Amino acid sequence: IDKEQCTQVNITREIVIYDHKSKGIKSAKDTSCCFYVPLANQGSALNQILGVMALYTTTDPDISGNTLIMLQEISDLFSSALIQNNAKKLLTEASNIAEQNNQLKSEFLASMSHEIRTPMNGLIGMVEVLENLQPSDEQARVIHTIRSSAFSLLRIIGDILDARQIEAGELEIQYSKSELRPVIEGAAVS
Repeated sequence: IDKEQCTQVNITREIVIYDHKSKGIKSAKDTSCCFYVPLANQGSALNQILGVMALYTTTDPDISGNTLIMLQEISDLFSSALIQNNAKKLLTEASNIAEQNNQLKSEFLASMSHEIRTPMNGLIGMVEVLENLQPSDEQARVIHTIRSSAFSLLRIIGDILDARQIEAGELEIQYSKSELRPVIEGAAVS
């Protein structure tokens, strides 16, 4: 492929016909003519050149409108295939990055949930110690609020871990009986 002709195609963005015979050039394959056809991204605002397709002929070139139209249609097909292939690669890369980010997020949430759960359990243990010290009524009410808040935070942490398990397809559903009245009363108090 002649670099000068490719450069001309890149500049003009049109089919370049290079007639070897009229230039007195003897080519290696006894070709009489070469068509340099731009492979362009027609949908791009810049009409970006994706490559150049070189078609050689051993006979005198038919440079009629029909030949040029056919070459342009072939170019459009190749260009579409190149664009689709590139889009597919980009989509695959983006999907892989999204999956990696999702995995990192899940690992972070699991790690942070466990990191928060440990001191929260220590706090709940200290609340139990305070409850056993026979506090006044006002102190008992404050201790009860601390205890409720601590267990609420533990439930939120558990929900975060459940969300991670749902994403990973690892969640096991457990059924248990519960009293509705304490749940409603707890919501009304807080």
